[in-house]
Formats: sequence, structure tokens, C-alpha cells
Amino acid sequence: MKNLSKIIRISLVALFWTWFFVCLSDIFFIAIWKFDFTSAHSWNIVKGFWERGGNIKTYSDVLLFAALLLLPFLWFIGLRCALKLDYARLLFTPINFLYALFDRTSSNERVVIKATKSTEQQIEEIKNEINSVKPQKNQSTKSIRAAVKEKLSNDS
Repeated sequence: MKNLSKIIRISLVALFWTWFFVCLSDIFFIAIWKFDFTSAHSWNIVKGFWERGGNIKTYSDVLLFAALLLLPFLWFIGLRCALKLDYARLLFTPINFLYALFDRTSSNERVVIKATKSTEQQIEEIKNEINSVKPQKNQSTKSIRAAVKEKLSNDS
């Protein structure tokens, strides 16, 4: 079952990465060389050029040829990077950001008391106020732990 889920994940990531890569590189090729590599018409032009004995003379033609040769390697490198991403964390990042933004109960806000240049008495008052706001620990847990510890020591 674990292998099946791994195969499904790899297949879905590869499918979406391939779609994204083809769209992005097609836009890139059209913008620079006016070459749509998803169109049969563009490939027929290249085929006709090649069959007529056309030579690759200009730097633009050399770069087009090199870019076409690099596409599979770039696709593979991008796929490896896409497989390493944690998509659950990536999808929940906006939700976690909003939760952290509106969560006022978290103790993310710290006050550095020593940086306030207060007297010792003021520092003690602030510490007492902070301790009075903190929730009190449940005293019954200590008694339960003591009872469990005593029961375990009696059993052995």
C-alpha cells in the first residue's frame, strides 16, 4: 500500500510538473525565437530547413538548438526538485500564517525584562504579574503520579 501511494504521488507530481514545464518553456521559446515546440507547424519549418541543407550559422540558431537539447535535462532536474517538496506544508502555509496572525493566545510575544533598565523591585513586580497570569498547574496530576509511583514500587 505504501509503494502504491508513493507511485501515485510520483505520477501526480510528474504530471503536474510536466504540464507546468511545457507551458513555461513554450512561453519562453515563443518569446525569444517565435518557435512553438508544441506546434507541428514549427517542427515542419525546422524539418524543411534541415532537409534543404540549411546550416546553423547565427548565434540565435545555435542557442535555439542548445536550448532544445537542454530541455530534457532541465525537466529532469525540475522533477527531482518537485519531488522533494513537502506539498502538505506548502498548501497549508497560508492557513498557518493566518492562524499565527490572529492567534492571541500563543506565547510568541516575549518581554525581555533586563532590557527595560528597571530597578530590582520593578522586575520582581513584573515577574509576579507574569506568574499570576500563567495558568496554575493541576495539583491532582502530582497526586496521581505519586500514587502510580507508589503502586509501582509496591508491586516490585
